[in-house]
Amino acid sequence: MDDPRKTAREYLQRGTATLDQLWARYWGNGGSAGPAEFKAYLYAVHDPPAQELEILGWAVTEIITDIPD
Repeated sequence: MDDPRKTAREYLQRGTATLDQLWARYWGNGGSAGPAEFKAYLYAVHDPPAQELEILGWAVTEIITDIPD
């Protein structure tokens, strides 16, 4: 996954996950941004540190694995 922000936005747009669900997964994996800052990261208003982007990638992967076949 090159940039998990793009994948996350696609899932949000399709209704696969909500912003709150995605943020909760991110937070649960050790992300440090609050909901507003997370949204800014997601929509590239602010660039997150590399570690936060990695944690977002983990959250997106968890959402992907929870989608039923």
